[in-house]
Amino acid sequence: MTNRIPLTKKLTQELLRSRKDLGFSQYELANKLGWVRSKIKRIEKAEVSTVDEGDLKALDGVLGTTSVQGAAPKKRISRVPFSK
Repeated sequence: MTNRIPLTKKLTQELLRSRKDLGFSQYELANKLGWVRSKIKRIEKAEVSTVDEGDLKALDGVLGTTSVQGAAPKKRISRVPFSK
């Protein structure tokens, strides 16, 4: 199971700004990632509340951002040993 990262206004603005700074259209960025343009649009417009961590890492790789590092920390589950 993959981790889902909450999309914050700050995060969507960072991704949008980075894409525009690099001169990519949504279509060009989507092609570089092997995605459809609507996926980029939904992320930038925060039409989804979370994004897959792998997708965010892919965006970071193309855009040169560090969104995953700045995202909400992953929840850690402490495991208690089973006792008989």
